[in-house]
Amino acid sequence: RTKARSRTVNGVNEIMFRDATSPNGPTVNATTYSTYRAGHKYDSDIVFWDGAKSYFVGTTGCAAGFYIEDTATHEFGHLLGLDHSPEPMATMYGKTKPCNPSRRTLHVDDKDSLRALYP
Repeated sequence: RTKARSRTVNGVNEIMFRDATSPNGPTVNATTYSTYRAGHKYDSDIVFWDGAKSYFVGTTGCAAGFYIEDTATHEFGHLLGLDHSPEPMATMYGKTKPCNPSRRTLHVDDKDSLRALYP
């Protein structure tokens, strides 16, 4: 758990919620920021932009928001080095619809990408 209110490069991987809209636009649910030093990942932080969004847990009860587990799974993919996938059913696909609980289970495309990075 972090008390951080903003992203800092401190060698600690942190996850935080910001009561703001992403600087990349209102359709962005979360952002993973990674910093490298000497060619190695030094720090990764995930920011959930909940200024204009609602997050829900589980697979029921969502009302015009997003399931935190699905968003987190996608962002952890970025933390591990994955980019967006062209496969619409993949966890790493760059877009999702509100209340869609299908992105927390890795698609074969996600698994293949991870295996390529971590043989």
